[in-house]
Amino acid sequence: MAQVVIYVVWHPGDARGESLAEAIAAHLDGDALVREGIGMRVPVRVRSQAWDGSAKGAPREIDFAAADVNVVGVLESWDLQHAAEGEWRPFLDALAAERAAHADRTLVLSFGAGGAPLPGLAMVQRVATAGWPGSDADPAWRTRLLLHIVNAIGRHLKAREKVAQHGGSIEDVLIDRERLFLSHAKADGWAVATAIEDHLALNRYGVETFVDATDLPGGARFDRQFEAEIARSALVAIRSDRYGGRPWCRWEMLRGKCHHRPLLVVDLIERGEPRIFPYAGNVPALRVVTGTGAAGGTAGTAAGLAPAEIERIVLAMLTEVLRTLIWRLRAAAAVKRAKAADPPLVAAGPIAYFLRVPELVDVAYLRIAGRRDLTIVYPDPPLDEHERPLIEAVSAGLGLDFKALSELETAP
Repeated sequence: MAQVVIYVVWHPGDARGESLAEAIAAHLDGDALVREGIGMRVPVRVRSQAWDGSAKGAPREIDFAAADVNVVGVLESWDLQHAAEGEWRPFLDALAAERAAHADRTLVLSFGAGGAPLPGLAMVQRVATAGWPGSDADPAWRTRLLLHIVNAIGRHLKAREKVAQHGGSIEDVLIDRERLFLSHAKADGWAVATAIEDHLALNRYGVETFVDATDLPGGARFDRQFEAEIARSALVAIRSDRYGGRPWCRWEMLRGKCHHRPLLVVDLIERGEPRIFPYAGNVPALRVVTGTGAAGGTAGTAAGLAPAEIERIVLAMLTEVLRTLIWRLRAAAAVKRAKAADPPLVAAGPIAYFLRVPELVDVAYLRIAGRRDLTIVYPDPPLDEHERPLIEAVSAGLGLDFKALSELETAP
């Protein structure tokens, strides 16, 4: 069973539907994701044309029981509103009934600029597209669409985790906004950090930031506050020329890895850096464009970073957050099957789920914490012949068993 499946629904009279569905699939269901082994290929399926090929019939039903989580993105249009009172009514009634009966299993995101809500979805918050940048054919508009989808899926998966831990209904669960810890060097990263902070202060897709100079109250012990913030945030490392030379920047990156938080490096190197910080690797990185030529076609910020580039950074970070959530679901399912195998494929004892391929700093933190006799499950690719001897050398005596996810999923 798939962990998460996305369905994109549009009326065949809506010319933009196929193109937008392809954009969503390119971001979440591309072959490159499989080749890179990050464990987050999310199937994207479409519902538009009638099953019998007729011009006016409703699309075939969705098999909601085929996935742990179904995300149904509905592209509203005048044609769909009109068809909702006719041939599409059974399809939309089935969607509304599923949403009402299994809110934990099915998330409905209805995108529209206005008009009456679709049948059965009057109480479900619509994603209003009025005021989005450009037209639906523009990259900035599509980035905004992806931001809403990726963040909504992440929030839904976190809500499911909360219900699994504490019980109750997913309809009543409150989930904090995704929080980005903006790690930066004041000398040459401050303007970019504040540009991101200012932009996200006005966003409507549920993301906020932590920037030390503006969010840390006077009198607080900053190392303890930083630690607490990093432990609950996704960390965006703004890698400017001065970043690697700043002790607190290096400390923030290390604490992010210690707490196994999602990390993204935003590459802003211009002239170079005197020392590449060795523990800034093994995480996704994004090169952004600054200056008047920044992508997006809109006026840049004081940092020379256009709003479209800021949203590209946020999308990359939220995608990494989603990747970690989906990977954990997939890994937990694989471990459950491995433990039930005869003989078991995973040793009895505690399991540690790593969000990235293990590196030396991870083993060092385990040794410092006195943790031992663990099975460590991590994303693909498996440790290769160059890295494995190093990991095994520093983990000697700790009783660690390293298992790539593919090693559990492909075992007989």
